Amino acid sequence: KKTDISKTDFLTNYRMSLDKLGLKADSISEITVSDSKGNGCTFLIKDNNTLIIIGGGTFFELARKTS
Repeated sequence: KKTDISKTDFLTNYRMSLDKLGLKADSISEITVSDSKGNGCTFLIKDNNTLIIIGGGTFFELARKTS
């Protein structure tokens, strides 16, 4: 499921500003992935080469590795 979150809603939901994540945008795309049992994760799309995963209140940046 894809949801676009405004910078105001992001601040409210995650208690973190998009600016602190290095984003100057007014919104960010949130993707929620789950299996039929409800197990899954949520990640944010920072740009075409970078995702952000949130775990335990910590933001982890995943960068695409090219060879």
